[in-house]
Amino acid sequence: MLLRISMALLLGILSLPLSFVEGQVLTVSESEKLSSNFLNYRVLGKNTSGVLIYKHKREREMIEIYDQNMALIRRKTLESSLQPVESVNVLLVEDGSVLHFYVHKTKRVHYLFAQAMDEGLLDKNPPQLLDSVDRREDGNWDEFMIRLSEDRSQVLVFRQSLKGAQSTGVLMRLFDTELRERWLDELSFDDIEKDMVLSDAFISNGGDVCIVQIRDLSKLRPESFPHAIIHMRPADFGVFRKLAMTESPEGRIREMAFSWDSRNNRIIGAGFFAESNRSFSSGLYFISASASGEWVARQFTPFHPDFIKSLSTRTSRKRDEIPVYNIQEIVARSDGGALLVAEYIHETSESYEYTDYDPYYGGYRTSTRYINYHEYEDIMLLMLEPDGMLAWEEIIRKKQVSREDRGRNSSFAMLNAHRQLFFIFNEDISYNTNVLQYNMDTRGKVNRSSMFNANSKELMLVPRRARQISGNEIVIPSIYKNNLAFVKLSY
Repeated sequence: MLLRISMALLLGILSLPLSFVEGQVLTVSESEKLSSNFLNYRVLGKNTSGVLIYKHKREREMIEIYDQNMALIRRKTLESSLQPVESVNVLLVEDGSVLHFYVHKTKRVHYLFAQAMDEGLLDKNPPQLLDSVDRREDGNWDEFMIRLSEDRSQVLVFRQSLKGAQSTGVLMRLFDTELRERWLDELSFDDIEKDMVLSDAFISNGGDVCIVQIRDLSKLRPESFPHAIIHMRPADFGVFRKLAMTESPEGRIREMAFSWDSRNNRIIGAGFFAESNRSFSSGLYFISASASGEWVARQFTPFHPDFIKSLSTRTSRKRDEIPVYNIQEIVARSDGGALLVAEYIHETSESYEYTDYDPYYGGYRTSTRYINYHEYEDIMLLMLEPDGMLAWEEIIRKKQVSREDRGRNSSFAMLNAHRQLFFIFNEDISYNTNVLQYNMDTRGKVNRSSMFNANSKELMLVPRRARQISGNEIVIPSIYKNNLAFVKLSY
């Protein structure tokens, strides 16, 4: 049932808009005290009812709707007559409705159900059975996974078949947003593919499917295994085509990420390569392949010496390599090129000994404690042409260091406003930090501005949990002194 919020509660919610930088508007939801009972949260997106946020507490799961000023207007608890159930995903789809996917487990069979809700979170129909696995008849299998097309019109449900430590194939079902099944298909792996790792799956707006496998760098030799294998299932004829990404004389691929280019209906991938050292890279690698399963571009591009010199504090002893950055985003261009967004992340652990009296031992004992440090530093922006050649590069300098927090408030949030990209992050990890914004135009020109002070606004952003909800709006969670709130920025 829907829980309607009283007027008295609404009046107590912090929801007044505030202009702070060049006409941008910040609105903040009422904060909620976190406890061990609170397990997870996620911004789902925006429909005609408002901004939707999923919350998972130990005893229940719920979806909340916030209005344009981030005032809570509705809350629904996700329930099922079947028990026990385990949530798989909650998705906001094309027409503004919500799909809740969950698994009901019995001793022998696992059932995947989906509950469809309208824009106001009212159940549209009874829960629908989408798939099931009989552990005796179907053998070993991996968990159910869900992917949504960019326009949120296609839903791909898939799972791996397993034999021992190997993946023998992938079973897939494609649904529309009304949960009508369009097709069922299975991809079987050959001997080499069975030893590779399922990296991700993509579904195009037209129903083309792409399955990406990558080589386990720690176990599989590049002489015997390709770096990645791309399996394309074109929607028009529904037969898998395979493309293998092999190593090159220019270097071995180290870090690689993939994205679906909806404008050109192709898979694109970008990453770094090096001669031998796993910790450093000496250039870029770019690929693109059409939905029909044909290569469009494959290109190795060494870094320019001037670019390497600009990162001289982190180059290797050879002075012609830089550390491998973590790829955070690949933004597709309309002409087939891409912007690679990567971040330098480094985690270290320090140990120290301390002596304490142990009454059970009857004396003093020396123990060792380890402290984990998390460093999230520069953002690397690399613009790639459709053929994979590097057009320009830019670095956004930052230095975020924290300890024992898994980097919760580190990294950055990104809003794609088409003609501009906005990067938002905490200047450092402290309650007195300034929240900074860098906006970049299509030519790579970057401007910096300070948005607000975290202590004065009582907001400490959690950038990695941000979600863009429209062409000019982004919602970023905030955890300030163990209080959770949601910040909406409108540009």
